[in-house]
Amino acid sequence: MLMAVVFGIGVGIISAVRQNTWADYLSMSLAVMGISVPLFVVGPVLGTVIVYSVILIVLNFVVDIVYGYLDPRISYK
Repeated sequence: MLMAVVFGIGVGIISAVRQNTWADYLSMSLAVMGISVPLFVVGPVLGTVIVYSVILIVLNFVVDIVYGYLDPRISYK
């Protein structure tokens, strides 16, 4: 939430300072798209991204173990 507030205020300041430029139009377009997308679309998309990122991290760790790419100086317990 804090990150969204800081990002929103920063983008709002940029849009106010640079009115009617590409930065203003881009930030307004992103804001309208962000408000328009319903939560039942955002939830599954973010869930899918998180699940696949965890799967890729685990698979990377397994491949490292199988092929012996782990650093012998580090204890992986």
